[in-house]
Amino acid sequence: MSEQLLVGQAVGLDIDGTKVAAVVAGMPPREVLVSLEPGAVAPPALVAGAVVTVSFASSLGLHQGRTTVLRVTQGRVVSVALARFGGITTSQRRQYFRVPASLNVTLLVITTSDAAMTVKEDPGAMSLDISGGGMRLDTVLPLAVGDLLKVTVEVPKGLRKSLPGELSCEAKVMRVESVVRRNRKLFCVGIEYKFAREPERDRWVQLTFDLQRGVQA
Repeated sequence: MSEQLLVGQAVGLDIDGTKVAAVVAGMPPREVLVSLEPGAVAPPALVAGAVVTVSFASSLGLHQGRTTVLRVTQGRVVSVALARFGGITTSQRRQYFRVPASLNVTLLVITTSDAAMTVKEDPGAMSLDISGGGMRLDTVLPLAVGDLLKVTVEVPKGLRKSLPGELSCEAKVMRVESVVRRNRKLFCVGIEYKFAREPERDRWVQLTFDLQRGVQA
């Protein structure tokens, strides 16, 4: 299964309960090379010979496998060589499942049929539920089906050991409904993500799984 990892794919490393985020940097014949995020410090337990759990997401689910650290190279960016591994377990096989979640969302209108709405922004939107393919959210913006947005989600602090503080991607508006919540007129909008690269999808799927599992700091 480790052969299915791609260069640039986001992965999480769990060493004795300490979690760090990394990205696949290379796939030599007998190794998987990963790099920690720039400026990240390798935990003391991340040493040659240590056993780690590697987690990564795809449209098939959240995959986990155990392997051994071959070497750790310190520098501005910490590089880790892992032994190739199999015995992967997958916790969810459905492509898109929805998780109720109230996350802070910023919306920026990129293209729209209403010229007056172009580059309009709502920094106070709120998600209602989220999946690996889209989300449902409340916004003050009177969006229309077909509008293209930039969506930025604030990742909960308890999930930032394996994800960055924010996730951003483009999204297309699929549904719009006028609603009133706490005496406020809002628009309940369903959006579908538009990913430029597969690693982008991986991080959003990872967020969905972590929310479902209730991962904590």
